[in-house]
Amino acid sequence: MSLQVNFTAHGKELKAAHEAILRPSDPKKGDNWVIFGYDKGTNGLKVLGQGNGGLEELQEEFVDGKIQYAFTRIVDPYSQLNKFVFIAWCGDGVPESRKGLFNTHLADVAEFLK
Repeated sequence: MSLQVNFTAHGKELKAAHEAILRPSDPKKGDNWVIFGYDKGTNGLKVLGQGNGGLEELQEEFVDGKIQYAFTRIVDPYSQLNKFVFIAWCGDGVPESRKGLFNTHLADVAEFLK
């Protein structure tokens, strides 16, 4: 197994989910968050879920035993402009062998979502 993040196995789905947050067809009804995680036993990144319930809904998706990444769109209450937030989650229950890859993978996923 390669130690690098695999973006190709689910590349189309990853890009489509990211684009849906960046450029929603309907900002009031469309998805405003997406959460990514790994295929079981691999470094293949995939979409785990999407939703339009904001940060309150998104926070329910994080799992203690997983490394996950989220990308969300929020509206600044003062300027009414869209702001984009990237969240990297490494739960307490993640095995030490996976935690060791977290910082490297974090940089790769952040670059992918630019």
